[in-house]
Amino acid sequence: MGFDYFFGISASLDMPPYNWIQNDRTVGVATETKGFAKPYRPEEAHKDFEAVYVLPEITKNAIPYIEERAQTDQPFFLLLQKNLWVDLGSGNFPRQ
Repeated sequence: MGFDYFFGISASLDMPPYNWIQNDRTVGVATETKGFAKPYRPEEAHKDFEAVYVLPEITKNAIPYIEERAQTDQPFFLLLQKNLWVDLGSGNFPRQ
C-alpha cells in the first residue's frame, strides 16, 4: 500500500541528490553543485533547492492537500515529518 500523494525530498540533507520529489518524479533536474550538511559534501542539486526552505516548502504543499481532502467525507492520512536529522551548521539556518 502506498501514498496517494507525495511531496518531499529523497532522504535527509546529507544525502544527495538535492531535489524535490512530487509523487514519483523529481521536480526539475539537478544541474548545480551544492552541499548543506556537516561535513560539507557538495553534490548534485536543483538550482532552486535550498536547505532552509525544506520545512516551509513541505508545509506549503501540505496545506492545499488538507484543504482539498477536508471537502470530502472520506478520512485521510497525512504524514508530515518536520524534523531535521542533519547539522546545518551555525548561522546557516535562519531562526524564526
